[in-house]
Amino acid sequence: MLLPAGFILTGASLAALMTTQKIVFILLYVALFALGVALISPILATLMSKFGGNRPGAALGRFNAANNLGLASGPVLGGFLIAWKIHAPYLMTALLLAATVVYIIVNILMHSNKFRHSNRARH
Repeated sequence: MLLPAGFILTGASLAALMTTQKIVFILLYVALFALGVALISPILATLMSKFGGNRPGAALGRFNAANNLGLASGPVLGGFLIAWKIHAPYLMTALLLAATVVYIIVNILMHSNKFRHSNRARH
C-alpha cells in the first residue's frame, strides 16, 4: 500500500502548491512531494524488475528510458501549460496521479477478491 500512498502524497502536495504563496508552505509542500516520489520510485523499479520475466535488466532499462523521457519532455510541456494557465501543470499532474491511485486500488481489490474466491473453492 506504499505505492498508492506515494501517489496520494505526491498528488495532494501538487494540489496544495496551488493554494499558497507563502514560502514556508511552498517548502513544506515540495518536501511532501519529494517524500511521495521517494516512496514511488523504488517500488516502481522493483515491480519492473519483478515483472520483467527472465530479462529484469531490460525491463529496468525501459523503465529508466521512460523516466528520462518524462524528465526531458516534462519541463517543455509544463512551460506550455503554465503559459496557458499558471496552475495547469500542477492540476493536471495531480489529476493524473489521482487516476493512477484509483486504478491501483481497484486492481488491488480485484486481485484480493479473486484470491479470496479461489481459496474458498479449494476448501
